[in-house]
This record gives sequence, structure tokens and C-alpha cells, in this order.
Amino acid sequence: MILQEAALNIVVTIMMMAGLPVEDQELQADIYCGAQNIYFEAGSEPFEGMMAIADVTINRKNSTRWPDSICNVVWQNKQFSWTHDGKSDNIPLGSPYQVQIWSKAVYAFVMAMIDPHDYSDCATHYANKYIRPWWITDMIVTTEIGNHRFYNEHRSR
Repeated sequence: MILQEAALNIVVTIMMMAGLPVEDQELQADIYCGAQNIYFEAGSEPFEGMMAIADVTINRKNSTRWPDSICNVVWQNKQFSWTHDGKSDNIPLGSPYQVQIWSKAVYAFVMAMIDPHDYSDCATHYANKYIRPWWITDMIVTTEIGNHRFYNEHRSR
């Protein structure tokens, strides 16, 4: 995983605005990875959908079933389709639109870290609502936002 300098500068700026410790490089990396997941999975989704993607990533990190850092959750083998699709994982910042989407993804991830509201309704999985993945057999739908359905094995409140 390589953190792109221009994309990381946006992470640091939003961390500063949120009052987070910008010198914490592990936190920078986790925000970067979480925002990457949002960017590639839900960059064109409504803000609530971006927040729900962030919440799923955070829910996995907080569970004993997945790795204990955001980057390790995102980069765990074949957990998120964009991480193994053969395309570049770099954030393309060549246009104002791409900068806007990346900034929104970073902001959404930071807000998900700070805001206790879980837009995914405690989900640990999600998929495009137009597909039926093999793994949903034992899952229940927790919510649907934009083009995604969010799932969990059990509903916890």
C-alpha cells in the first residue's frame, strides 16, 4: 500500500479540520485506507451510503472476526472487490471532480469515526443491490442505501 502525497494532503487537512492529531501516521493511514474503500466502492453514492460503507469497515475493525486496523480490514484478501480487480488503486486527482469525490470520501470516513450513528445499522457486509453474492445465505439485510444493501449475520441493538 502506497499513500499518494496529494491524496494524503487532503487526509491531513480534513484531520486538522476535525481536530484529530495530524502527527499520528497510523491514524492518517487508516483514514486513507477507509476513504479509499469509500472512493472505490461508493464514490458516486449519496453521502449516507458513503457513511454506511465507512461504518461497515469500522464495524469489521471493531469485531474480533477481522483484523484490528482499518488498513488491514480493507486490504484483507478479497474482502472488497476493488482491491483485487487488477485496476490501479491510486486515487486519480486529475480533475476538480475527482478531488471533490476524494475529499468527500475522506470527510465521510472521518465523520464515521467521530459520529456514533451507524448508517449501516451494524452491518459487517454490503453488496450492490443488483447482485446476489454467495455469502448472503445466512445474512439479514440491515438497510439499503443507494445501490448497496447492507448485511449482518444477526441484528444487534
